[in-house]
Amino acid sequence: MEKPLLDLADLSGSQKAININVAIERLAERDTLSPGEARKKLEAAYVDVAEATYGKHYHFWAQISEDGMVRLAQVLQVVADVTDEFRQVDIRFLKGQHAKTTLGDFVVKNLNPIDPPLVEALLQKKTEIQNISIRSTR
Repeated sequence: MEKPLLDLADLSGSQKAININVAIERLAERDTLSPGEARKKLEAAYVDVAEATYGKHYHFWAQISEDGMVRLAQVLQVVADVTDEFRQVDIRFLKGQHAKTTLGDFVVKNLNPIDPPLVEALLQKKTEIQNISIRSTR
């Protein structure tokens, strides 16, 4: 069983609040998904953009809260000897700041989320025209 994530708030920048509930609703309607499935699909899209931007050698995690807040993080496992600098962090680096950290814990380095093209497309304004009649008069 994995140990819970430890948030390293002092390593993070301010998070960009993005309300994407409209995008979730539109995606659910468009792809015939439940809201939960649409949320997971958008979270995966945020991870895909992070991997494309920073590299697939990092491990990313994205979460969209019920109020539309997007949280993106690089996930690192706490180890004694780092063998993968992209996915691990040395416990000696953390001990001074986080005394309760133990080997095997996971820490997250918060990142500012980058909107995937899917979100941008879903949030575009749409114009709907209804009940139009065109008449020719003389």
